[in-house]
Amino acid sequence: MAGNYRFEMEQNDIVRSLITTVDSFIQDRLIDKEQRTQHKEQCAERLAAGNGSPDKETEVGYSDQAVLANLDWGIDALEEALNTSNLETKMARLDYAEKMLQVCAMLNSGRKTAGVPNFYLSAWAHLNLSYLWKLRNNTHNSVLYILEMFIVDPFFSRVDFAPELWKSLFLPHMSSIVGGIQRNGEG
Repeated sequence: MAGNYRFEMEQNDIVRSLITTVDSFIQDRLIDKEQRTQHKEQCAERLAAGNGSPDKETEVGYSDQAVLANLDWGIDALEEALNTSNLETKMARLDYAEKMLQVCAMLNSGRKTAGVPNFYLSAWAHLNLSYLWKLRNNTHNSVLYILEMFIVDPFFSRVDFAPELWKSLFLPHMSSIVGGIQRNGEG
């Protein structure tokens, strides 16, 4: 019986550590408006480059434009919620942001929108939904959306969306892989 208790304590410690780490990351991001703005610009540049068409006059379909607009409107509404001191306005903006961001979060990850892989758009939406749930004081959902971001698009979550969080959550568990690459002269 003592062995089971120890295992439960270890699991609880792991969960508590995960929640603390993710919550701290989200809190830091919510405090730093300049970083969020730079991140949005970086992602917008990647979206523009992601079109992949050398012909800049290529027409983007209405439904693709609507999906990208929903993402943009959702992020803007989230920023508005962060910037207002009026609780009623804040809740209304968060509700609107959630509706807009859910459109991208639910995209089929095997397809593209306006030439951009949906997994990228979905991961970006999940990141912003994690901010939204933090603002609603729901740490559980906030952490789940961050984890979903890493599931939907592990590469860009690591490279664009949350590299510092990836380093603290996942890199320590990959030391044998990373060490093996470095020993072979590939790192």
